[in-house]
Amino acid sequence: MELIYRIVIGMYGALISFASIFNNKARLWVKGRQKWKSKLADALNGTSKKRIWFHCSSLGEFEQGRPVLQQIRSEFPDHFIVLSFFSPSGYEVKKNEKIADYVCYLPLDGPANSKEFVRLLNPSLVFFVKYDFWYFYGKELHGRKIPFFCISAIFRPGQVFFNHGESFLERC
Repeated sequence: MELIYRIVIGMYGALISFASIFNNKARLWVKGRQKWKSKLADALNGTSKKRIWFHCSSLGEFEQGRPVLQQIRSEFPDHFIVLSFFSPSGYEVKKNEKIADYVCYLPLDGPANSKEFVRLLNPSLVFFVKYDFWYFYGKELHGRKIPFFCISAIFRPGQVFFNHGESFLERC
């Protein structure tokens, strides 16, 4: 199953890269992820603060998670908050959001990207809003025993997360 996931994610990345030739939103998606490692490292350089990571797929998910993010900011004012987006529709509107210390695109899911992103960020707490679940990010967080919470997600027994014996969430 993991192999199929890797293939699908790789194809998705390739299709978005191809579409970026013709489509502005796809171009923003690709351009926003360029040099993500150095951008993240630069943003974190010199800070010894504990870090909290919020991830939203797009603008709608950000608005759903905003009350929690505001509460976290007020309760942990000395923490460095990173806000990531998957879609340009969230990032482009919120890239200067003051409630977060750093706003970025989430690199495409995969073993290397997830390992490096989580290693660099080294969050003490992680929140994902709604249904933007990424297998390798979840697996990396689980392996590092980093608390991971989902905001505004609804789970039902018949969903893909709970099929095929061991659940997706248990494999992460």
